[in-house]
Amino acid sequence: MRKIVMILLALALSLNACPFDEEQREATVEAYRAVEQALDSGEYARVTAAIEKEQALYRYFEETFKAPLYRSLLEGARVQERETVMRWLQRSLALEIRELLERSEESFDTYQKARLLLIKTKKHLQVLQESMEKGRGKAAEAHLKQLLKSLGNPGIMGVGARPADRELFLEHKKGLLALIG
Repeated sequence: MRKIVMILLALALSLNACPFDEEQREATVEAYRAVEQALDSGEYARVTAAIEKEQALYRYFEETFKAPLYRSLLEGARVQERETVMRWLQRSLALEIRELLERSEESFDTYQKARLLLIKTKKHLQVLQESMEKGRGKAAEAHLKQLLKSLGNPGIMGVGARPADRELFLEHKKGLLALIG
């Protein structure tokens, strides 16, 4: 019993894509919402403070993906350009989705882990879709549904099992990444 609990604990701790995301908390989404709310207030000192509060998160993306996220967000706030700040916030969501998809691909043969990572992807995509053209948002959603389908289903004790399809996964991962940039 103790061994099972340790395995479950290890699995739960390793599921987070971005090291800032806890299992039930999506740090990138929360940071996005905090900066967006500050932008809505029109007080750019508040925008800058919200960005600075999430400096570690944005610097993580800079280091991991070589995208000048933190500096660009601060510059957008400094010159008070809402569109610039929003574009870079959207980029942070896209980078998080990219990372989640990479982790899901790495975990493809572990159904539960891959599925959980795709569910986290869906949470980020739902926020990103708010800024997407309707047709692109629907297409992104369709790719995500196919990604989930590609995992197959182990069934219950083998009953209702469906095989996984790695090629389908890779095809729709590529399609989703192309849509979100």
